[in-house]
Amino acid sequence: NIRSPRVNFNGKDHPGYVLFINQSKDFAMLEVSTDGQYVVPLRQQPLAETDTVWAVGFPMGGGQVVNQGEYEGLIEDGTLHTTASVDHGQSGGGLISCENGHHVLAGMTTGFGAIRAGGEVIRLDDYSVALSSMDIEPLMGSDQHQAVAYVDTREEPVVTEPYYEEYIPEATLAGYSDEPIDSVAMSKLGSAEYYPYLYYEEHP
Repeated sequence: NIRSPRVNFNGKDHPGYVLFINQSKDFAMLEVSTDGQYVVPLRQQPLAETDTVWAVGFPMGGGQVVNQGEYEGLIEDGTLHTTASVDHGQSGGGLISCENGHHVLAGMTTGFGAIRAGGEVIRLDDYSVALSSMDIEPLMGSDQHQAVAYVDTREEPVVTEPYYEEYIPEATLAGYSDEPIDSVAMSKLGSAEYYPYLYYEEHP
């Protein structure tokens, strides 16, 4: 139930409380008792290119995985682009980095890159995107520099079919309109048969 979520960690279910939902950022803030567990603070400084990052999540509704990658830079809307591998079910997971010798939350994974080739959608293993902690903190509306990322406890992730434009000019993002678009065309890859996309999962 989206209004009464249950968050599972360390093998125990905890009641969650939805503090707010920001639909334009596809972001929800939950309040959950941590039972004294360490809470990762938000990163306070921008990432530098080639900084090491770790994408944490539960791909395909399975166990937790941590995939290492590098920060590649920002795409047009300020979203973080990294080489950390992510898959279905990992949206909402934390993107971890180091700051002043401590692990911090640099962002929240929101999607991965994919190409369409011969009618098939092929996931790019080294292309993922995340909402930056710089965008998360203002949404919190306070000086408390801690955040809880969305945790999907379903056995099978809810996945929507990608929507494809026939052609979108290079480096143009299309997805911030009144109608949700699950895939965003990026730059062309040198052949009319290959188009890279960002794939986003839709949560109910």
